[in-house]
Amino acid sequence: MKGNQPTNSIIVNDAVTNFKIYTLDWNVDKIEMFVGDDANPFANRILVWNKQGDWTQWPFDKPFFILINIAVGGSW
Repeated sequence: MKGNQPTNSIIVNDAVTNFKIYTLDWNVDKIEMFVGDDANPFANRILVWNKQGDWTQWPFDKPFFILINIAVGGSW
């Protein structure tokens, strides 16, 4: 399963001035991540990861734990 993870990045222009909602939609066929606000929590799709045809490369249809980490940097 090495080398099959997707990566993506976006710039959220008002991320430091407005509250944001981060959404992870996970089912047996795909994982999608979004960032938005109260009016539209699905405004920007950050990532989509589809199951596709090779089922051996898709571990997300079995029970397991997920760990999400947020790191903040910069100069204070």
